[in-house]
Parts: sequence; structure tokens; C-alpha cells
Amino acid sequence: MISRIHEIIRTQDVLVLATTNTTTPLCSLMAYAYDTSITHIFMATPPSRKWKNLIHSSPKASLLVDTRTTVPPTERNAIEAVTIEATLLDQNPEHIQWGRQSLMERFPANHEFLNDESTRVLCFRLESYFYVTNQQDSVFIEL
Repeated sequence: MISRIHEIIRTQDVLVLATTNTTTPLCSLMAYAYDTSITHIFMATPPSRKWKNLIHSSPKASLLVDTRTTVPPTERNAIEAVTIEATLLDQNPEHIQWGRQSLMERFPANHEFLNDESTRVLCFRLESYFYVTNQQDSVFIEL
């Protein structure tokens, strides 16, 4: 099961980041990269992103990666989805540099944005997976 989840994470390149504080939930579509062991996910954000303030008040986040873009409309019951519980880590320079480089390799068109000094690279530690397939079969895996 873990190998299938990792395959989904490797083959997709956009996820939904969901955050909240005590009053305001927010979702954002984000490009992402991951480390070799798929224990961390990296995203980049300009300093003006509204949700950035939310996530620093509550570092827990939900990340949704799914296969909806690769499944024809007539086969929607074949969509697989992984909801990942994750925690934003403090700005460790090694993680940030590794994440920035991984994002540049994965998204070469974003090179200018990723090299901008004001762009923040966020590093999330993955804590659990909730995998759903066939619209009803599910498995929870704590990492």
C-alpha cells in the first residue's frame, strides 16, 4: 500500500494544501516536490500569500494528492486520493536549500520565482496517509 501511495505522490505534481486557524479555513493549489524517502514535501510561496499567516498560527496541514487528472471522466470511480497529515517544520537551511533545488528540477519554468530571495520554501514532515480508492475503499497509515 505504501508503494502505491508513494507512486501517486511521485507521478502527480500539484496538491491541495488545506490550513486553518481558529476562525479561517483556506485551501490552495500548490506545486510540490518531495525528498527521496518521501518523508517531506516542499512547496514555495511568495511572501504575500494570505494562507502563510494561517499556517504559522497552526503548523498542521492537510495535503490532498489525487489521480483525477489522469482518469477519464467515464472512469471517475477509478480515482485514487491520498490525504496526508503534515506539519510545517521550522526553517532549516539544509531542508530549504534541498527543497528549493528539488522544486527547480521538477518545475524548470518556475526557476525565476524559485530563485527570488523573497520566495519562501516550506518544508512539511509527513505524519500519516489516508488512501481512498474506488470511491469507498480506504486505508489509514500512520508514519
